[in-house]
Amino acid sequence: MLKKQNILFISEYAGFFGGIERYAWLAARMLREAGHSVHYLYRARARGFEEFSQGFDSVNAEMPSADFSFAVIHKVTDNGLLRTLLGRFGKNLAMVFHDHDFYCPRKYYYIPFGRRNCSRAYALFLCGLCGMAVSPKKMTRGPFRELSEKFHAFPERFRLLHSIPKWVVLSGFMRDNLIRNSFDPARIHLIHPAMELPPVAPRPENPVPVIVFVGQLIRGKGADSFVRMLAGLKTPYRALIAGDGNEAENLKRLAAELKVNAEFTGFLPSTEPVYAQADLAVFPFRWQEPFGLVGLEAAAHGIPAVAFDLGGVREWLHDGENGLVVPSGNEAALTDAVSALLADPVRRKEMGARGRRMAAEEYSKEAFIQAYEKLMSEETHP
Repeated sequence: MLKKQNILFISEYAGFFGGIERYAWLAARMLREAGHSVHYLYRARARGFEEFSQGFDSVNAEMPSADFSFAVIHKVTDNGLLRTLLGRFGKNLAMVFHDHDFYCPRKYYYIPFGRRNCSRAYALFLCGLCGMAVSPKKMTRGPFRELSEKFHAFPERFRLLHSIPKWVVLSGFMRDNLIRNSFDPARIHLIHPAMELPPVAPRPENPVPVIVFVGQLIRGKGADSFVRMLAGLKTPYRALIAGDGNEAENLKRLAAELKVNAEFTGFLPSTEPVYAQADLAVFPFRWQEPFGLVGLEAAAHGIPAVAFDLGGVREWLHDGENGLVVPSGNEAALTDAVSALLADPVRRKEMGARGRRMAAEEYSKEAFIQAYEKLMSEETHP
């Protein structure tokens, strides 16, 4: 049995900024319940900082002087800090690849020319040029700054990441992406996130089905596809859009133009109130979601889901079992799938029950802790 560890998590934000922070918070809670100590190093505060901080033994804006036995990077883009962490922790260092930032200079693994998702391995010149195709707003920071980032800082960061002894991914999709980018498969650990099942509670009998979208209101999450899908429904419904982001006002205008029945909740520190009243969750991701923690949360609450088929979605969404998978970007197919489930409450209930069982059996806290303890104890052989 592994002795109790003193662990340091490192990331950009402290607070519930997005999926990375929620994952780190949940992971810390579970590891602490297993008797380990978990501390957190961050660069900037985000919303929900106080509640977030309660999930850790300490939260620090400066490198703590304590003697840590293991460190886990969740997101660090500062090359100097990466070098410091490599020097301080050596073989007792791991990094969780939550997104595409570290092998795609554009960050979204998306080709702007032709508006399609990418599947290439990183290449300095080609990807550097693609990464330079940024918005005019970003270019106001200066073209030389962009050139330095894409052709100097990013390649150095890519090399530094290959020096980290252990890498963690949340899905087979991300494992394949790392292998494509020359990461040694023997050092990649596939550790699914764990999900604590909420207590079973009587669900309200909604007068009309409640459809929910949960996530950041940014282009890559596809909330605009959700709104257009609502406009195509022929049966009564109520819709909740939970989250905020830089597309919020555009989405509200789109909903008004299409005259859809959608309630925007804004940022919520917990998804519990949304899933407690939901009959169906829809996740029309536009970018290649590395995992999609919100989908697993829906399953844990016994809510069936409909989602586009890309990224790591099929890790938690089994077509025809706990929801429906539709071709990526096909909004007509999305509307048809949602319509079919709205018309069949018995099927929705059966799918929701199967999703909850899947979350309990395949994403248990015990399996997660065991995998993390193996990560910390296993010798690395570069």
